[in-house]
Amino acid sequence: MDYFRAKWGITGIFRFWLIIFIFAVSGTTTLLIKEPVYNLFGIDESTPSWLRTGIYLIMIIPGYFMILMVYAAVFGEFRFFRDFIRKMADLFKPGRLSKKLF
Repeated sequence: MDYFRAKWGITGIFRFWLIIFIFAVSGTTTLLIKEPVYNLFGIDESTPSWLRTGIYLIMIIPGYFMILMVYAAVFGEFRFFRDFIRKMADLFKPGRLSKKLF
């Protein structure tokens, strides 16, 4: 707990638990909407796993970040999560790994 508070620059314990709560509710909401999204596209157990994984990556993961931002705005932590998502996006920039290796 202290590690994340220091890493995220959070001083108050209430704010820490609020951020953890937002992560938890966002993840749960994403799991709840995964099946309806799969049903919308007609994906079931007989669908090849590569297609299920592709739909998950294309639809569900970006959806998670949108849901995360909605909950963050509702609970007053929009700025924290905006910055958090920007840092996450920086991890996936092209050429980032090659700069670290060389």
